Amino acid sequence: LSIANGTEFTLTWTSPSPTGSGASRQIGLADVVVSTSAPTPAAPSNLSYMPATVSGTVGTAISSLTPTVTGTVDTYSVSPSLPAGLSINSTSGVISGTPTAVAASATYTVTAENAGGSTTTTVSVTVNSAGSTYAGWSGGAALDSAGLAKYAIGGASSLTANDGVKPNTALTGGFLVITAIVRTDNSNLTVVGQAVTDLANYASGTGVTTVNGVETTDQTGVPTGHKRKTFSVAQGSDARKFMRLSASLALSGVNTTVTVAKDSGGATFLQVTGATAGATSGGSATSDKRTIYYFAFDTTSSPTYTGGDWPDVLVQGQLSSGAGVTATLTKNSSGMLLVNGLPAYQFGGDSGSTTASGVSSAWPAMRADGTKTTTGPSGTLQ
Repeated sequence: LSIANGTEFTLTWTSPSPTGSGASRQIGLADVVVSTSAPTPAAPSNLSYMPATVSGTVGTAISSLTPTVTGTVDTYSVSPSLPAGLSINSTSGVISGTPTAVAASATYTVTAENAGGSTTTTVSVTVNSAGSTYAGWSGGAALDSAGLAKYAIGGASSLTANDGVKPNTALTGGFLVITAIVRTDNSNLTVVGQAVTDLANYASGTGVTTVNGVETTDQTGVPTGHKRKTFSVAQGSDARKFMRLSASLALSGVNTTVTVAKDSGGATFLQVTGATAGATSGGSATSDKRTIYYFAFDTTSSPTYTGGDWPDVLVQGQLSSGAGVTATLTKNSSGMLLVNGLPAYQFGGDSGSTTASGVSSAWPAMRADGTKTTTGPSGTLQ
């Protein structure tokens, strides 16, 4: 007998062998069992991760990936298994951990399910060796043009090492030739030659010819993860010809960048884009571009402010700096942005990137070189 939930019913017992007048039998719990079951829930849907691509480094914890989904989920699973050191929480679906081995880029299918069904999505994960990513090679330093050039060209073992080899230039048989050791173990890195007939073309971006490198037969002394290549272009009939090497690094996922804004008088203010959004010990942070501040009572890399108006700036992904930033950018053990060694904060009262309304003696803003200023901007920031 199956009875739907919420149905009222009357149970009448008639003894099959009544004896005597008014014969009857009492009904006990052993005689009747009534069981019900919960209604089957709707299957979950619209499962996704943002970002859905992770580029990790051996020995460094990845930024956790948290799913969004419509409906209730009993369990999450992933196939195939994530790279060593990474895991998915079967209850929350959060992917986290510290990679312990290199893993080539691969796609993983995440399934969220309940009794009513399931839904899936995919994430892409790559794990690089500690020295192959800029973050691992540089020890977590901010990405700038000088650091990128040293990382990409010459084979230096670290940002602070002096063991890189300068490129060799020559004019041979009517060809401009640059021979250089270039990094090849980071698929996001591109190194090419750029040839022009006028140096002004480099600034304008017009008339630039891309020259791809060719591996040489002699790879003696080239460090692991690099190749010696030649970049060659014919002078032809051009009266003048120039060539340089150019490196570019495509950053995957969400990254934190510090840039310079100026007021109407030309005064500079540091701003940050791509900070980790959400609750911090100082308040709720945004990933949108905002002016950043010091707290006057901070004297070390550890923040001392707690409250709700001045969120910590937490770095996610690769920390980099824009043109004109000369301050030293790093992060502390908690991932908080440090400018010249001191913690950086946002101000909850700044509604956009054109303001720096929190400037005061207790909360100085930062110039391009990280110098403190207690003078607010003249007009709006650009």
